Amino acid sequence: MEIGELLDLGDHVLATSRVTGRGRGSGVPVAQRMWILWTFAGKRAVRAKSFASKAEALEVAGLRE
Repeated sequence: MEIGELLDLGDHVLATSRVTGRGRGSGVPVAQRMWILWTFAGKRAVRAKSFASKAEALEVAGLRE
């Protein structure tokens, strides 16, 4: 997993990530980009949820693109 851009959203941090791998049987390379919305309480991460789109993650955080 590669972490890309990080956005500070106050009580949340939105991180872009890219996950890569290979099919176990076929050996075909696969890659998927996702956005992970981290929720913080003080200095502790209390929740992480992944989304297929940045717009979806921002909406859950109460924001828009």
